[in-house]
This record gives sequence, C-alpha cells and structure tokens, in this order.
Amino acid sequence: MRPPITASKLRAAVDATRRSGRLHHPDPIPIVELALAADMAASAALQDLILGRGSRTDQRVSDLVRGLSRIPGAMAAALSNPLAFAWWAYEPESALRLARASASGIHLRCQRAFQEGRKMRPQPPRKELLDGLARLDGRYLSNLRELRQVAMAGKFDAPLSIAADVTDDSHAALAPLCKLAGRAADSDHPRAAEVALRASDVARRNAALVAGAILIDKRLRDKRRRKPTADAARRASKLRRTPLNPNTARKTLRPSDLGKGLAVVAQLGDVGYVERPRKPYSSAAINGGGELRVPHKNMRRVGVVSGSWVVAAGKVKVTGGDRILEVEFEGPGQHSREYFEDWACDLARPAYDLYPSVLRMTWEFPDPKVRGGGADLLSRVDHLAEAG
Repeated sequence: MRPPITASKLRAAVDATRRSGRLHHPDPIPIVELALAADMAASAALQDLILGRGSRTDQRVSDLVRGLSRIPGAMAAALSNPLAFAWWAYEPESALRLARASASGIHLRCQRAFQEGRKMRPQPPRKELLDGLARLDGRYLSNLRELRQVAMAGKFDAPLSIAADVTDDSHAALAPLCKLAGRAADSDHPRAAEVALRASDVARRNAALVAGAILIDKRLRDKRRRKPTADAARRASKLRRTPLNPNTARKTLRPSDLGKGLAVVAQLGDVGYVERPRKPYSSAAINGGGELRVPHKNMRRVGVVSGSWVVAAGKVKVTGGDRILEVEFEGPGQHSREYFEDWACDLARPAYDLYPSVLRMTWEFPDPKVRGGGADLLSRVDHLAEAG
C-alpha cells in the first residue's frame, strides 16, 4: 500500500512541477489550500472565531467562511489532476476533513446571517421569506433524491456536483433568508417560531447533505466499496422521515396530557443543568407554563440557550406538581436501513452531526457569543467537540 500523501508533501510536489513548467490546468492548488483550511477548522483557533474572542474576529470569520464555501466546487475541478487525485485517494482522512470543513462553512454562514437579523428591529415574516424557505426545502428534497439515485448507480463525480450546488444555494440564497428569519424570530407574528426553526433546520440539513455527498463520492471511487454503497442506498427505499413541525406542535402543556407523547413548540426561559448521581438533567421553563427537561444531557452543550425557539417531542410527566415534557432520544442510526436521509446523515456524522446527542428536538440558531451558543456548531463537528 502506498504511504499517505499529506498536504505538505503535495504542496512541495506542486511547487516542484510549477518550477519545471510541467503543471497544466486544472490547478490542484485549490484542493491543497482547502485541505489546510480544513485543518484550520479542526484547531482551537476556530473556536476563538465562533466564540468571538481575539481581534478582527468578524473579518477572520468572513475570510474563513469564504474559503470553506469553495471546497466542493474546487474538489470537483481539481480531482482530474493526478496529484490532487492521489492526495484524495490515498490520504485516509481527506474526504472526512473536507466534508467537515464544507459543512462548517454552511453552518457558520447561515448562523451568522441569522444573528445579523436577530440584532435588527423585529419584523413579521413576509411572503418572500415563507415562499423562499418552502422553495429551498423542496430543493433540498430534490437534491437528496438525486444523491440517492447517483449513489444507487455508483456514479462518482455526481455527488460532488450536488455538493457544489447545495453549497452555492446555502451561501447565496439560504443565508439571506436566514437573516430575514432571524429578524422575524422576535416578532409577535404567529409564524415567528416557524420561520426561525425552519430556516435553522434547512441550513443544518444542507450542511449534513454536503458532508454526506462528499463522503459518498469517496466511497464510490473505491471499487471495493462501490457496490456495498449502492446496495445500501437502494435498500433505504424511503427518502426521509417527517421532521418535527412547529405548525402542528402544541404551544402549552395541559393537565390531561399526563403520560402522553406529543410535540411542543416554545420559547425557552433560563436553561440550567442539575447535576445529581442517579439522573442528572437539564431543563428550561417554557412559555405558557410547564418545563422542558432532557435527562442525562446538558442542553447548553449542543447550543440550546435561553430565549431560543425550540420544537421538541417527548412524554409528559408531572414532578412536584409541575408539568414536564421529557425529551426523547432518536438518532439516524435507528432508521438508516429504511430512510436514505438517515443513512446519509449516519454516514456523515463523523464530519457533521445533524442530531447532536440524538435529541428529538430542533432549535433556532443561537448567538455564538452567548454562553453555550458556540456549541451549536462545536457539538456537530466531532473533532472540534473533542478539542473543546
């Protein structure tokens, strides 16, 4: 087996070929630079950027996000070059590192746009926002369906093309809608929670889809893994499970709900964590009365902060006279043989985890500068979470 071709070795090889005049288009340099950007995303420096520490933070984050947005398209262009393809094929972590960096770029771009809107004067959601979110959610489904088709057919290159399209949509079309959704989140409009949660959810699903597409492309290039990958995509015959819907979720807990399983949409009060030996838990008061509780997990470690809109599913209990919705757990691995989205998300989890702590809950993008807000990305990006 050939030894791994590291980014530094590849850069040296590219420099040598450039000096000799033998390097022709397409230039493999972009994929090298993007590999180094992925390493940067793995460092504590990115945590400083997310959490707002250090000087010139906003400009550094903008520069980072701009570089990460280029990854899928640059990969697709560069892989026809033997040097770039050698690095991609023989570096064990190549696909994982670049998938993680691409997904982080989408998440950061949309989260920052959402917070820009949050800081503006509240404005009710307009038709352009509602129609735009519906259109991009439909486009997400179309891309997911196309990814399954090319995976079943064993067509590499096509997943990278899908990843590039989704990345372009996320940065150019979805991010502006996230800004409008953030502005609407604090309005008194009855659909404020819907647009805040839907924009955040579509952005994260796009990030997970891009990560999954990049990793699927890498598997399809390996002759030994091509057929098992195609068979797995074919076996997962349903496209996706129905996401939690804030429109059909309840807004309050009733005395008659005891013992029932249901979904609730609410804006959280202070998020706290109770450490105790047998059953620690995190909790937050919800508007309209009652409490949201997550056993054994600290919600702040996945980016759930005070004031956030959430939609959560679980069972209603009564403790000390208070009505409590105890959130349930459900991960993509439980459904990966049946639903293609879950199979792709399960494959993508080392790069980007759509379901951190496998909570049956979705929350709006938090401000990364408040306590726990940076964890919304850090908890989804495996090696960043370990570094933190």
